[in-house]
Amino acid sequence: MTGLPVYPLESSRAIGSIIEVGPTSAKANLPFAADTTGRWHHGDRLGLGEVGEFVVIEGTGVAVFGRLINVRLPERERLTVEAGLGRRQESHPVGTIQLLTTVTLDTGAVAGGIAHYPRLGGAVYTASPEFIGWLAEAAQRLDDAAPSVTLRVAKFRAPDMGVRIYATPGA
Repeated sequence: MTGLPVYPLESSRAIGSIIEVGPTSAKANLPFAADTTGRWHHGDRLGLGEVGEFVVIEGTGVAVFGRLINVRLPERERLTVEAGLGRRQESHPVGTIQLLTTVTLDTGAVAGGIAHYPRLGGAVYTASPEFIGWLAEAAQRLDDAAPSVTLRVAKFRAPDMGVRIYATPGA
């Protein structure tokens, strides 16, 4: 398995931290999710907590890849996002992340599930398009040999970014 194309836990892509972990999902504080717009980082738009956004959660020697499937405000804060006389109140959005796979940071090995669960307080980062594309390709490779032929099979569209996916034909 080849190494990672980009380091997935880049501090400038941090969007929150883990507050609850279950067998298939985790919950995270997403302090920027109530902002009316995302942010741009090196030409990539960061949703900062939008439903459908792919994320990476830090672990001990691993990165857990997941997808944000729900974002909400605590009931007592639901009116804080209402515009009122030009001032904005503080809110504390919480998101649910579906846990998809685990990547070992030193080798780039991709597990077929969750090999290590995130810990409480673990940082959550928005996944880069390069990492998402690499992960999709790495998951279908069975050995370390570089593929001699690759076919572009899809262009996956996450919010405001295009990720090209390539596959190696089977023998």
